[in-house]
Amino acid sequence: ETIGAGGIFYIDDTQTWTNDRIWGMNGKVVVRAGGVLNIEAGTIIKSENAQGVDATALIIARGGVINANGTATAPIIFTDVNDLIDYNDGIVSPNRVPTDTGKWGGIIILGDAMVGQDGGNDDIEGIASGYDWTNYGGSNDNDSSGVLTYVSIRHSGTQLAGGDEIQGLTLGGVGAGTTINNIEVVGSNDDGIEIFGGSVNVSNVVILAQRDDALDLDQGYKGTIDNAVIALRANSDNPFEIDGTEDSTGANDGVYTVNNVTVYGADNPEPGKNNLGDWKSDATG
Repeated sequence: ETIGAGGIFYIDDTQTWTNDRIWGMNGKVVVRAGGVLNIEAGTIIKSENAQGVDATALIIARGGVINANGTATAPIIFTDVNDLIDYNDGIVSPNRVPTDTGKWGGIIILGDAMVGQDGGNDDIEGIASGYDWTNYGGSNDNDSSGVLTYVSIRHSGTQLAGGDEIQGLTLGGVGAGTTINNIEVVGSNDDGIEIFGGSVNVSNVVILAQRDDALDLDQGYKGTIDNAVIALRANSDNPFEIDGTEDSTGANDGVYTVNNVTVYGADNPEPGKNNLGDWKSDATG
């Protein structure tokens, strides 16, 4: 069953994607404020592979909710339409390899928590501007966007233009009431996980063979990342890229915590990069 037809498809009610079929996404699937998307454990979702502004992505807008409750033995798998994985394959694709990147967009979750940006909110990168559902940030650091647990995001990460990209998992202004743990990002053509402000805690993470940075923190993020394994590929960027607030008043400087990370470096990272990380402007950890 395919959701969307290449443009923008809105979910404003409560919908459930079940594990008795393979689900498809085509275009921007947007769970707007008041909408709820439930995804059963073990469900496979395959995205169409259009690029640029037409890239497929799942967006949980501010006020929307996702309940993606996988398990250790039945994770939820997001991949691309040309991945031949089926329920009979378990969790291993018969044709994709980790270095297959950029086949679709990714998952974007937006919330109402504080962000280090003038005005306290921003529009998320990687999505064309001009829509109210691209905006994130607010004043509720305990905001909940739902649950993302035991979820595998594969072969994602495409670019619109001018450096605006969709990561494997993008979190904008996501609050501490949101549960995000046991996340795998494999073969993102951009960052593995990028977090813009907010206070969400993220634990038990595997990021493998991304092309840009593995963990990218921006705009005064002040949550905790705990227990992560990062394995770089040839021509990867850094395991970490960490920016501070972009709030010119300095009111929200966002003191984040990163604990218990193992990084497997690459013999030949992208020229000018390294196997450690990039600590940038006003980062406070």
